Amino acid sequence: MRPYRFRDAVRAIGTTEAAVRQWLNGGKVTIEHGYGEGWATFTLRDIAILALTQKLIEFNVPLTVAFKIACGAIDDGHKDVRDKQFAYPGEAFVAGWKGKLMTVRRDRKNEKQWHAARWQKEENEAFGFGNFICIDVATIVNEAFDRLEAGLVEPAAPDKKAKAG
Repeated sequence: MRPYRFRDAVRAIGTTEAAVRQWLNGGKVTIEHGYGEGWATFTLRDIAILALTQKLIEFNVPLTVAFKIACGAIDDGHKDVRDKQFAYPGEAFVAGWKGKLMTVRRDRKNEKQWHAARWQKEENEAFGFGNFICIDVATIVNEAFDRLEAGLVEPAAPDKKAKAG
């Protein structure tokens, strides 16, 4: 799987370079290729996980909790489809999430405890009690991959030495 540059990954994730550096330098998140001496490359899995982490943070889920939930969601989302063929590589990461949502909520008795589940209305009405976040994982990850692809096709910079008409 092709590695992606830091700036391309940050653009895809939908946050700032400073935020991702802080996450990596603080040891709160890890990436497949590792991070050290200011150099990092990201896989599609890393980008999917960090895009979902960023979305959870926007809903005030703590970073370490958001990262753990995102890792589980992305890895669980494609564990049953690893041997299948897909139109594009990132599709495998969301195949298990098509038509389903992820719900995330705090524990009623322990506010530091968070729960996440794959949810489909017809399957599990019981999880829908209380306050919870409902996230379309497939959409978040696909949008991140779309931003990644769009960022990789940057137009060439104009020639600064070219004479004006």
